[in-house]
Amino acid sequence: MNIRPGSLAILKNGYPSTDPTLEGVLMTATTEPTRRGTGWIIFAGVVMIIAGANMFINGLWALNAPDNVIVKFKGALLFSDTNLDTWGWIYVIVGGLVLLAGVLIFWRSQVARWIGLIVASIQAIIAFFWLFTPYWPGALVIIAIDMLVIYALVLYGERDDVYV
Repeated sequence: MNIRPGSLAILKNGYPSTDPTLEGVLMTATTEPTRRGTGWIIFAGVVMIIAGANMFINGLWALNAPDNVIVKFKGALLFSDTNLDTWGWIYVIVGGLVLLAGVLIFWRSQVARWIGLIVASIQAIIAFFWLFTPYWPGALVIIAIDMLVIYALVLYGERDDVYV
């Protein structure tokens, strides 16, 4: 016998029965709806908060980098060979957006989802520029994590009213 959640069932001695002539207790069965991909959404939000904070701090470091560090990047950077300020501002802005989107992801709003997809994509693209520097392992990690965040937001970032 199949009893659907939310339907009425007559119980006799603890066993469901469809026979309405039996004496028993009238009871309703309800279940809580389950959201798809809640774990992935939590993962995406937490990773975006951590990555955004890291990127923001890296941007602040680049804005205040000492001259002896800047010399190491000579010929390796796009936009500016002798000054990390350009990259510093890019990292501060994008890192702040990634951090904000990571916080907003927990509400599962579609605006936060799209902001998250856009800034995770931008962050992954920016990390590609670092593949040709001595810091390429960190860039690969950022790209891989951004791809997982994009996966989570595309697959499980649907509206709240979608249940399994």
